[in-house]
Parts: sequence; C-alpha cells; structure tokens
Amino acid sequence: MHEFFHCLRRQKFEEINVIQNDLPYIKEDINAVERHIIELHRARERYFVKLRMIGDDYNVKTSLMDKRDMLKIPGVHERKDACSGSDSQVGISVARKRRVHSQVSTLSKFSST
Repeated sequence: MHEFFHCLRRQKFEEINVIQNDLPYIKEDINAVERHIIELHRARERYFVKLRMIGDDYNVKTSLMDKRDMLKIPGVHERKDACSGSDSQVGISVARKRRVHSQVSTLSKFSST
C-alpha cells in the first residue's frame, strides 16, 4: 500500500512538471489572443469612423446599425456554449487562465505535502 501511494505521488509530481512547463506557453497564447481581440476592436472602430466621414448623415445612421450587426463574427467576439449560453471570448480566456492557475496551485499543494 505504501508503494502504491509513493508511485501515485511520483505520478502527480510528473503531472505538475508537465503543467508547469506548459504554463508559459499557455500564458503566451492567452496574451496573443487578447492582443488580437483588442486589435480587431480597434480596426472595427476605425472602419466605422471612416464610414461616418464618407457617407452623409442619413445613410450612415441607417446603414451603420446594419453594418455593425453584419460585422459581429460569432467565432471572434462571441461563442455559443451548450452549458453557459453566450460568453465573450475575453471572458472565456480569463476563465481558462484562472482555471489553469487554480489547477497549478492545487497540484503545488499536493507536491508540498
């Protein structure tokens, strides 16, 4: 029985090492996605500013609302999830980041005991 627990503990240490080695890459990916989302929002706003400058007031006001609805891309800005409904992509990445940190801290607690 003692050998079983020792083997299980060694396996958990290996899992912690794998997660800790992957964590910087995960953080880098999350930051890249967040930067890309911010750039997409900026590009969209620049597009709407150009639309306002080019068109006359009436056409811009009526078509702007239509254009905004057409520009909403579910894969980038929103994601339909069967369990949670509609979540923003940023919210999802923050939740993933928190979950990874929670898992690492939980595994670290196991390794310190």
